[in-house]
Amino acid sequence: MQVSQRVEVHQNAAVLTSFVGLVFNPPLIAIQALVAQDDVATATAANGFLRNLGMSMGLVIGGVIIQNGMSEQGANLHAAGLPPALLEEFTGGDAAANVARIMDISDLGQRQAVQDAFASSLRTMWIAMCVITAVGMVSSFWITKSVLSKDHTETKTGLKEKEEGVARNGI
Repeated sequence: MQVSQRVEVHQNAAVLTSFVGLVFNPPLIAIQALVAQDDVATATAANGFLRNLGMSMGLVIGGVIIQNGMSEQGANLHAAGLPPALLEEFTGGDAAANVARIMDISDLGQRQAVQDAFASSLRTMWIAMCVITAVGMVSSFWITKSVLSKDHTETKTGLKEKEEGVARNGI
C-alpha cells in the first residue's frame, strides 16, 4: 500500500470513528434516566456489558458469514484457475484476514474471481446485518416515553452509607 493510500485510509477512519460517541451515549443517558437512582451503576455496567457482547456477536456472526460465503465460492475460484495455495487462503478459516492478498494476484481473471467471491460474501453479510438492524428498529417502537428530570438526587453508597448507619445506630 502506498503512503498516500495509507493517509487516505487513516483520514477516512478518523472521520468515521469521530461520530461513534453519538451512538453510545444517548442510550446510556436514557437508561440512567429510567432506572432508580440506586440502580444507575448497575444499569450503566449492564449497558456496557451488553454493548460489548453485541459487538462481539456481530463480529463473530459477520466473520462466519464471510467464511461460509468464501467456502461456497471455492468451486468458482478453482474454475478460475486459482493455485491450490491461494485457494486455501481464500476459502479457509482465515479468508477475511487474507483480503489484502488479492492485490498479489497477477492474473486479472483470477483476481476478478476472488474479488467477486468476496463481494458475494460481503453482500450476504450486509443483508444479515440489515435484518438484525431492522429487528432492533422495530423493537424500538415498544420503548416508552420518559421525561428527564432536572432534580438532583444524591445517592450515598459504600463507606459513607455504612458510616452514617453506624453513627445512627451508635455502633
